[in-house]
Amino acid sequence: MELTARTGARFQPPSTSCRGRNVLERVGDKWSLHVLAVLGDRTLRFGELRREVEGISQRMLTVTLRTLERDGRKPEEI
Repeated sequence: MELTARTGARFQPPSTSCRGRNVLERVGDKWSLHVLAVLGDRTLRFGELRREVEGISQRMLTVTLRTLERDGRKPEEI
């Protein structure tokens, strides 16, 4: 997909092999970064984590943790 800016310059999105793009695809959603920030180097039980991540539903936390675990992140310790 090619986009054109107002200046007429063409914009090409980064290729799928771009490391930065891969990182953003894994943690770029609303909750992943928040969950990882709350966890830091700690291990929390599910209920404790849910209380610390304000506004997240139980289902969204479950989905987020499964996604992070699938991508090789820390949540398998929870």
